[in-house]
Amino acid sequence: MKSQEKYLTILNNISDGVYVLNTDGYFTFVNQAIIDGSGIPSEKFYTLHYLDIVDPEYHDQAKRNFQRVMKGEEGIPYELRYTSFNGQIRIVEVHSKPIYDQGKINGLQGISRDITERRRAEEVLRRSEEKYRTVLNNASDAIVLGDEQGNLLEVNRKAEGLFGYPREELLRMHYTELHPTIELETTVAAHRDIVTHGKGGLQKGVVLRKDGTVVPVDITATAIEYNGMRILQASFRDISDHKQTEDTLERLIRERTVELSEKNKQLVEEITERKQM
Repeated sequence: MKSQEKYLTILNNISDGVYVLNTDGYFTFVNQAIIDGSGIPSEKFYTLHYLDIVDPEYHDQAKRNFQRVMKGEEGIPYELRYTSFNGQIRIVEVHSKPIYDQGKINGLQGISRDITERRRAEEVLRRSEEKYRTVLNNASDAIVLGDEQGNLLEVNRKAEGLFGYPREELLRMHYTELHPTIELETTVAAHRDIVTHGKGGLQKGVVLRKDGTVVPVDITATAIEYNGMRILQASFRDISDHKQTEDTLERLIRERTVELSEKNKQLVEEITERKQM
C-alpha cells in the first residue's frame, strides 16, 4: 500500500501528463499534470472516453493509435489538440504503449507532454521570418545572409538577379564563389574584419556572375541575430551605372583637359607672335 502511495506521489509530481485507458478507451487513471492542464476534475475524467476530449479533427489519428496499441504495438508518437475545461486549446505530444496483465493486453498507458507554448513560439517565429522575408524581397539591394564561416544561408530575389544563380544554388555556395579569384584577398580580409568587429564592407568591390561576367558593387555588412545564431547580413549595391557615369565623367574631364591644353598652347603661341611684331 505504501509503495502504491509512493508511486502515485511520484506520478503526481512530474510535469508530463500520465494516463491509463481501458480496452474500451475510457480513462482509468490520470495524474495531477493532466488534471491541472485540462481543468477537468478527476472524478469527471473517469466517465470520459479519450475521444470526448480530443478535438474532432484529430479523432482518426487518435483512433489509429489506440487500435495499434490494442494490437500489442507501441504507439507512434504524434501530436493532438484538445480543448481544456476553460475553453483553451492545448497541444500535446503523445507517446503510448500497451499494458499487459498475465500476458493479455488490458489497457493503454500514455504520456502526454504539453507543447502549446513551444508551438506558439514557433508560429511567432515563422510569422516573423515570413515578415523578414517580405522585407528582404522588397529591398532595392541584393541581400545575402551567411554564417561566420562564409556559408550562404539566405538570399533575396535581388541577389538571385545580381549573381545570376537561383536561390537553391546560392544556398549551397560559399561567399568566396561570388567573387573573382583576383579579388579574393581583398574580399577575405573584408569578411574577416566584419566577423571581428560586427560591421564593415567593401567599396568598389566586384562580384562574379554565373555567366562569368563581373559587376562592380558597393558592399555593406552587419552581424545580426537570426534564428538564435550570429550571422552576417550583407547588402550588395550594383554600381554599374555609377561606375559608368564616373568613367564617362573621367573621359570628359580628360578630353576637356586636352582641349584646354591645346587652347592654352594656341594662346601662348598667339601672345608670343604679338610680342615679336
